[in-house]
Amino acid sequence: MTEQTDDTYLARIKDEIRAEAEAARRRSPLPRREAPPAAAQPDAPADAPRVRTIPELSGLHHLEFLHNAFRAVLKRPPDGPGELVQLRLLAAGASKVEILGNLRYSPEGREVGVPIPGLRPRYLLTKLFRVPVLGYVAEWLFALAGLPKLMHHLRASDTYHVAHARDLRKAFDARFDDHTRDIAEHQRLIEQHLDRINRAGEDLRRVQVELGGLATTTQRRFAAVDTALDAVRDLSGTRIQGQLDELRHHVLSMNHWLTSLRQTIAALENPDDAANRSARTLAATVVARHLAGDAGRPPRLAGWRDALAAAAGTGRVLDLASGQDWQAALAERGLAIEPADAGDLPSFLDDPATALVRTGDGALGALTALGLAGVLRRLPVTGLLAAAQRTLQPGGVLLLAFTDSPAAIADRLDGGAAGATIEPALVAEALAAAGFLDVRRVDAADGTPALLARRP
Repeated sequence: MTEQTDDTYLARIKDEIRAEAEAARRRSPLPRREAPPAAAQPDAPADAPRVRTIPELSGLHHLEFLHNAFRAVLKRPPDGPGELVQLRLLAAGASKVEILGNLRYSPEGREVGVPIPGLRPRYLLTKLFRVPVLGYVAEWLFALAGLPKLMHHLRASDTYHVAHARDLRKAFDARFDDHTRDIAEHQRLIEQHLDRINRAGEDLRRVQVELGGLATTTQRRFAAVDTALDAVRDLSGTRIQGQLDELRHHVLSMNHWLTSLRQTIAALENPDDAANRSARTLAATVVARHLAGDAGRPPRLAGWRDALAAAAGTGRVLDLASGQDWQAALAERGLAIEPADAGDLPSFLDDPATALVRTGDGALGALTALGLAGVLRRLPVTGLLAAAQRTLQPGGVLLLAFTDSPAAIADRLDGGAAGATIEPALVAEALAAAGFLDVRRVDAADGTPALLARRP
């Protein structure tokens, strides 16, 4: 068909259309007819996939494009291997249409069936480009045909990238200015802190100088106070020593006066002193002869002496009427014995409480009473233990033996009753109850009982 024939044919068709339109205008209008109501369209299934367009799906780039394509076409997130294959195609230069077609026309994509208008022909065209030789020529011709649009896109991209670079530069300049201001502010704060530190250092050095001056002044004042105290101490010591010497002189004078007074009173109260002296001498002779006849007494005294020497510490030893042989045995071991006997006659007929009353508090290292029965006839056991607690120093030793003694012999000589037997176990319980420590038996070799205790 020639070009002239085509034009004639088109002109004839136009004339026929115009004639039919003119005839229709001339005819009377037909009565109006209402169209029948449209039948209700069946509701689309709830799970029918929504129609997607190529521009809608290809607007994103790289991973965002892939993730959106998987969710839109396959209705699921991308799996690792599938995402990697499509990402490699994008990196190799494949178009987004080819990626969408790969997903839409895969077995899973056909099963989902998301409608994408216009995708099939464009996808087939991209696959045509994969055919050797023919695909290259077709792609070259297609690119040549779309070159104007590609140039438009390139110029638009240049404009976009320039504008984006300008926005980035502005944002960078703004952030740089912010950081510059922050740095300047921090620098200003640092300088302020350094200035404060320098001022504080100067104040500290000034305080150190003032403290040094105060320390020097304080040392001088302390030295002056020490000198004054030494002077006061020397003066006070001299005065106190003088007062002590004067007081000692008064005490010695009073003691001499009391001794004279005691002798005078004794002479007045004992007009028969000669008879009393004769009785004491007789008793001492009988006691000495009786004790000398006891062959087992020396070993007993030696054993108790050794036990006392091992337990007693330093200090005086007071004996309550145990006999001169006991005093001699203690002297052999170097113990400072202080007998209760006064003068040149024994005092075992006197009250032992008198000797204890004359003894100061804590003045004794040891207290002995070998003839406990004779002592207890003149002093109750409670009084004896209380006096021992008072006169013994801490750690002092109390030795009580249950053997014959000068006091007991004198009582029998005078016709006195021997009294009840004293039980060592009962006395030991009394010692423990009175607070004595380490109460133990130190019986002699022949079985004569004795007790050793320590004051706390």
